[in-house]
Amino acid sequence: RASNLSSLQAFSANLLIGSDQYELAGYGSGLADYARTISMDRVRGAEALYASAIMGHNPAYSAGMDLMTILLRPLGLDPEEPQLNSVTLIDGNGALTNAIVMSEGDLFPKEFALAQNFPNPFNPATTISFSLPAEGQVRLAVYNLLGQEVRSLISRAMEPGTYKAVWNSLDNAGQKAPSGMYFYRLTVDNQVRGTHKMVLLK
Repeated sequence: RASNLSSLQAFSANLLIGSDQYELAGYGSGLADYARTISMDRVRGAEALYASAIMGHNPAYSAGMDLMTILLRPLGLDPEEPQLNSVTLIDGNGALTNAIVMSEGDLFPKEFALAQNFPNPFNPATTISFSLPAEGQVRLAVYNLLGQEVRSLISRAMEPGTYKAVWNSLDNAGQKAPSGMYFYRLTVDNQVRGTHKMVLLK
C-alpha cells in the first residue's frame, strides 16, 4: 500500500520469493482503479518483478492506494515469508523515486542502527537497511572518497521503524556513478548514527 501520493504514472516492485515454496496465483494493480493500465509479472528463480503503468499521460491522484495485490499459493506447510526488496515509483512528471520499504517485523527498534549494504560489492543496485528508535529528521546519503555527496537517498522526517533504501548506482544528476569505493552515512537530527563503506563494480 502507498500513501502520501501526489501523482503516480507507474511503479515496479522487486521481491524474493521461494519458487519451490510458492506459486503465483494472481496479481492486481491499484492503478487499474484509476485508468487503463498495462501490467506485467516476471518470476525467475527466487526473484519476482511486478510492474504497472497507466496508458496515456494522465496520472493517478490519490492520498493513498493499494499499490498492488499479489496472491501466492504455498507449496509446503511452512514456507518462508517473501521479502520485498525495492519499490520504484514514477510520478506524473516522469520523475523516478526509490520508495522506502518498511519491514513488518521489528517496527520499534531499541536503538539507531545502520546495516552493511547488501550485496557488497554490487552492480547495479544495493540495499541499505537502518533502524530508528525515535522519530527525527533523517538523512541517508552516499559519498565518494573525497567526501563529496554522490547521491542523497533520504532527506525527510521519519517515524520510528526499520527501513530499507536502494541505491541504483546513479548520482544526483541521474548519471551512472563510476566504479570504485564509496561510503554511506546515516544522520538523524544532524547527529551521525552510522557510516559504512561499499564497492561499486563495473
